[in-house]
Order: sequence, then C-alpha cells, then structure tokens
Amino acid sequence: MKKTIALILSLVMMISLVACGSKNSTTPALANETAKTEQNAQTEPVKNDTNGTTDEKKFEGVTLKAFVSYGNIENAFADFTEKTGIKVEFTPLSTGAALAKLNAEEGKSDVDVWLGGGADSYIAAKDKNYLYQYVPEGAKDIDEMFKDKDGYWTAVSFQTAGIIVNNEVLKKLDLPAPKSWEDLTNPIYKGEIIFANPAISGTAYSMVETMYQNWGEEKTYDYLTRLNENVAYYTEGGGEPSKKVAAGEFAIGFVPVTGEYYNMQDESPVSIIIPEDIFPWIPSPVAIFQNSKNIEAAKVFADYFTSKEGGDSLQKAEVRIMSRNDVEMPEIMKDATKDSFVPVDMAKMAENRDKVLKKFSEIAGTKAPAKK
Repeated sequence: MKKTIALILSLVMMISLVACGSKNSTTPALANETAKTEQNAQTEPVKNDTNGTTDEKKFEGVTLKAFVSYGNIENAFADFTEKTGIKVEFTPLSTGAALAKLNAEEGKSDVDVWLGGGADSYIAAKDKNYLYQYVPEGAKDIDEMFKDKDGYWTAVSFQTAGIIVNNEVLKKLDLPAPKSWEDLTNPIYKGEIIFANPAISGTAYSMVETMYQNWGEEKTYDYLTRLNENVAYYTEGGGEPSKKVAAGEFAIGFVPVTGEYYNMQDESPVSIIIPEDIFPWIPSPVAIFQNSKNIEAAKVFADYFTSKEGGDSLQKAEVRIMSRNDVEMPEIMKDATKDSFVPVDMAKMAENRDKVLKKFSEIAGTKAPAKK
C-alpha cells in the first residue's frame, strides 16, 4: 500500500514539473508580444483633424491680437474660437494703414497675426523683417502663385475689382453700360464716374498695377490720364463709390468684387460688371508677425484660415473668390473666377508701388485726397 501511494505521488510530481516547464517556455514569447503591442501603442501617431496638433484646444484661453482688412469677420472668428478655444481681438485696418503703423513702430508691434487686405503690403512687411516665416498646413492645397515662395504669407482669398453702374441713371442720361475699363474713358461719361484713390485703396491700387504690368508704363499712364478727364473725384476708400452709385449720385463707379456688393443688386437698381479687358486681382493673405508672443497659437490661426473649414467660414463671412478650389462659389458670382486672372508678379507690385502712385498723384491732382 505504501509503495502504491509513493508511486502515485511520484507521478503527480512529474506531471506538475512538466506542466511548469511548459508554462515557463511560453511566457517569454507572450511577454515579447505584449511588449511590442504596448510599444506600438506609444509610438503610433495620434490622428487628428487639427492640422498637426494633437489637441484641438491646446491653446484654449490664449488671445491673439490681429490687424484685419476683411468684411463681416466676426462670425468667422467665432467659428475659429469654437474650434480651437483661441480668442481673437482685432483692429479693422487697411493694409496700407497697417503697414504705416508697423513702420512707425519699427515692426515692434504687440499684434500677432494679419488677415486680409492686399499682398503688396505683406511683401513690403516681409522685406522689412516684420513677418514670421511659417507655411500653414493648408498652403499645400493652394496654388504656388497665390503664396509667398519663402512662406511668409499665404492667400486665403482675393481682392478683385470691377465696375458698378446705376441702371436708372444710365437710362435717364441715355448712356450705354460700359463693358471694359477702356470704355470709361469715353467722353460721354464725363463727370458721371466716381473712383477709389489707389494711394488709399489696396483694391484700386491692384487695378492700376495690374494694368501697369500687362499694358506697360506708357499705355497705363495714358489710360489714367484719359480716365481722369471723366472722374468727378477719387474717394478715400474702395467701398465708397458703390454706395454713391447705388444712391443715384453717379452713374458709374469702381467696386470691389465681393458678395457684399453683388447683394446691392437686390436692394438698388445697380449691376456689377466684370470688365472684358482686365480683371484686376491681388491675393488677400494671412500672416504671422515676427514679434508675436503667441507664435504657436498664431500658427493654429494660419492653419485654420488656409484650411477648407476656415475657407468655408470666411466665405460665409464675406463672399469672395477664394484661394482654395474646394471652397464653393455662390451662383451670384459665377462670372467672377480665377480663370479670368491675368498674370501679375506680386514682388513687382510691391516694388512699383511708390513710383506708380507718384505718377497717379500727378495725373489726378486735386481730385484725389492725400494718402493717410
């Protein structure tokens, strides 16, 4: 009996040893697989839709200061804040005035970002080292000709220019509607045209410079001289001529081509005309200031407004031709497209500014207000 019990105990011990040995032989393999899984979990990049940030509201509570030349921008900034938690305090300022302020402060402004207006002032600011070099995430989806080659600014939309006419005034005066810029030099329109001063309005300057680059110096100055004969006076802003034409004070005026002015057609007897000869344009960018104390939050700002989401938000704020092709244009502006853009060298637009405006001032004389 004792021998039988001893034999049973020996068998139990042998089985236990085999089981333990089997268990120990598989543990390292399982441990390795577990370690690999944990390692992969740590190194796998976190996917997100916030243009490179892992936390959409990483900078929540930060307030960015901005110079802005963009109509009805409040809702677009509200969308940005809701998305990122970053607030925006902005000063509405034309790009020419913003550049003058920067020059007076030698670029040592406490403003973080710049949005809207004409790219010529951004180019001048870049040359003076006022801007921070950063290529936003959305820049990859924007044509090369619509952004700075070194990454200092990127277009979000375009400032374009056209002609506005009051149909009732034209009918009363028995005048045909003009179809081109050249038509405006016809003596029949004398005293019935109101134009924006290109020394103050960036959109008006883009028109003159676009002509300068495509028509040449002699033809452009000849055109401005003949146009000046018909212009009643030059306004201090690009939006003023359209208001006076809508009110019936003048038959014809200069107009920025945006949804705001197209909507005037529903309220007044006016029509917006895209000129047949030249459709002036200039990029309306976003940029970061070199002196910003919130560079990383400013990058989020630039990323957002060059993205489709940001472009859609800007389009809702003020309808324009957008830099991104995937931001839809409304039917009301179906005739205003990038396909009509003539070639323009942005660097030359900035380089030519002083001499072109000096010549314009000589031509316009007392009809044009002094640059502020």
